[in-house]
Amino acid sequence: MNGAHKLEPPSPPPRPGSSPALQALRDAAIYGTLVAMLLFVMLPLVWMLVTAFKVRGTAFRFEFLPKQTVLAPPAEDRALPVVSVDGSGAWVHVELDRPGATSVAVVERSNAGDPVVRELRLALGGLWTGTFGPIAGETFAYQFLVNGEESLPDPAAADHDAEGFAVLALERGVVAHAGESRLSFHRRGDRLTVRLLDEPGRAWSVRVGEATRVPLLEKQHGVYEAETTDAGDTLRLARRRPMGEAIASLYTAEHFGIILRNEEFNFGRYFMNSLIVATSAALLTVLICTMAGYAFAAKRFHYRDQLFAVLLASMLVPGMIYLVPQFSITLKLGWLNSFQGMVVPHLANVFGLFLLRQYVLQIPKDLFNAAEIDGANNAQVFGTIVVPVCLPIMVTLFLLVFVGQWSNFLWQLIVNTGDPATMTLPVGLQQFKGQNATEWERIMAGACFSILPIAVLFLSLQKYFMRGLTAGAVKE
Repeated sequence: MNGAHKLEPPSPPPRPGSSPALQALRDAAIYGTLVAMLLFVMLPLVWMLVTAFKVRGTAFRFEFLPKQTVLAPPAEDRALPVVSVDGSGAWVHVELDRPGATSVAVVERSNAGDPVVRELRLALGGLWTGTFGPIAGETFAYQFLVNGEESLPDPAAADHDAEGFAVLALERGVVAHAGESRLSFHRRGDRLTVRLLDEPGRAWSVRVGEATRVPLLEKQHGVYEAETTDAGDTLRLARRRPMGEAIASLYTAEHFGIILRNEEFNFGRYFMNSLIVATSAALLTVLICTMAGYAFAAKRFHYRDQLFAVLLASMLVPGMIYLVPQFSITLKLGWLNSFQGMVVPHLANVFGLFLLRQYVLQIPKDLFNAAEIDGANNAQVFGTIVVPVCLPIMVTLFLLVFVGQWSNFLWQLIVNTGDPATMTLPVGLQQFKGQNATEWERIMAGACFSILPIAVLFLSLQKYFMRGLTAGAVKE
């Protein structure tokens, strides 16, 4: 009727506790939980990517945003003690440039007493420094101990005695004898004097004690000096650097270039070997499992169900148990350092057999009956019915096997005895793991290259992968 109002069904009454505010809060909690779970799952990948770009030796430093303020010594180390120098005797300022040292000491000897061992402190970069005195004798000789072992004296010293000690003439005050001093400081009376040699144009300051900050003025080209009467028994240098320099001190892309251009690390050969092993193992496994799944699902033969049950029971045995017999058979066949030794022992994939058998069971029997009526043989049925229908799950199995064999380190390490011709990428990356140190940054850079094939495969085959994973989830 014209002008009549259209009758609408009454809206259901709101449920208790379903106000818009509560619903929004519930949605925020759900999405927040999902985001937190996603970040937790992606954390290893993010750590790998970040570590691949970190400067060598900083992989395990919990630092992701570079600091613009540089401290020397670093904040986690103790500041340098400031020695007061009076005019009663000679004081010796010792410096040694040893960036890789863990401990440095100096053995000092004068004509007035027995030798004394004094520990040095790490001052700036790899510079170890210390100030000693007053020296009571008229002559002074010294020798360095680097990591507890005797080291040659400073080549800048003019004289050495028969025991390998460098002899230094004494004067009143502080004597710097390590060549051209990079950092020297001392207190005479109430005045603290600091001198630093560095690149020109930098803004250094001195932190004396806990509160005082004194700028270092560039008196000459790259020569910084400062004097202050503020009290303080410790000293630390600070510099505000540009953000670009700060980022360059923590992140670099040189590891990727080293991976690609290192003559001792044949990345191209290792990458191709991994590609050959993973691809051939995945293709052969899919072919064997598809044929076996078709046989166990659509064919009848003696002890079929019992044999399938035995195969399923073998999945309960840990895979490590098979390593010794597999290696023994591989060794008897002469397959060490060969592709067949890496591929063939992993072709018997019971999980893939179970996956394909369950998928083939979902194919209507009428298709097989119609093919038999038309006179098709087993090969024709397999090629025209089984393979097209099972393609999604075959792609899924291919991806699973490819990923497993691409990252299979243990078996490929056992079968390969160091032959570069058949060495795969996971084994080759272990060349950056030494007896005393591991170059995690370069290992992670190589791992970034290793995930490229997996990413390309998943992106290109994700449609079939998702169809294979969701097969049978909805009953039509």
